[in-house]
Amino acid sequence: MDALQPKGAFSELNQLLMARFISKDLRIPARSRSQSSLAGASRTKFRGRGMEFAEVRQYQPGDDVRSIDWRVTARTQTPFTKLYSEEREKPTFFLVDQRASMFFGSTQCFKSVFSAQLASTLGWTAAESGDRIGAMIAHTAGAEDIRPKGSQHAMLTLINRLHAHNQALSSPIASQNEKSLPALLSDCRRALKPGSTLVIISDFADWSDECHKLITLLARHNDLLFFHIYDRLEQQLPSNSLLGINNGRELVQLDSNKAQALAQNFQLRQASIQNSARDLGAAYHLLECGTALTPWLQKHFGKLKRRG
Repeated sequence: MDALQPKGAFSELNQLLMARFISKDLRIPARSRSQSSLAGASRTKFRGRGMEFAEVRQYQPGDDVRSIDWRVTARTQTPFTKLYSEEREKPTFFLVDQRASMFFGSTQCFKSVFSAQLASTLGWTAAESGDRIGAMIAHTAGAEDIRPKGSQHAMLTLINRLHAHNQALSSPIASQNEKSLPALLSDCRRALKPGSTLVIISDFADWSDECHKLITLLARHNDLLFFHIYDRLEQQLPSNSLLGINNGRELVQLDSNKAQALAQNFQLRQASIQNSARDLGAAYHLLECGTALTPWLQKHFGKLKRRG
């Protein structure tokens, strides 16, 4: 069995750290790329300048009037232009769901464990490309914002916090302190810098029309990747037997009709998310939490595949 295959109800710190070994052979592709020759190894799209301020100099014929520094111009009574340098690193920002609905799994591991391992592997992949790493980890008591930073230290911080929030899960029943997906996406809008890659890893249990509106705004200036994590029982419950579901207070029996209705709700939600991603030109991946993760990543994000 693959040593990096997520398993069980809780993440294993060693596995999250060891994901670095396969990340060297992976790549997170940008949906749109800057055409500038100044871009770094991981080019990103820049809608707007997408630049960092460098200095000012006197205005020269042909300069973009939108770059005039009006404060310096007013002070000196001579037109001055702002100069920008293109960033050589792009932020890769992860929204990783570790809320109560992720604390469920019927086969190899819980959705929360699978998501933590996936986020760690893709995080190491982005770090190998020289990207700055940031994250928002949604958990049972709210959300933790990790601002984008470079170097290995950023990944170690992300792994440490992911593991801590994963270990804190104890029930699939949401608390009053949990943030909704729309609230989390709103927080991402405030945290993200234009030109970032936003990787969303979630079961999208509370997906809504409001979420679609928010990701439309996010996609205007950023690349988006959706990883929709689910358990096979969410997609199709057994129809040949009665099932009992306990929410901690009462037991509800599910007959075949109720099981079918739940499966239909899942399919409708999944189709809505996929359609939203397609409309925005964003990558969408539906992943069952029993999937062999390493082979799947090598197939879809392997460097050799991307060159072919």
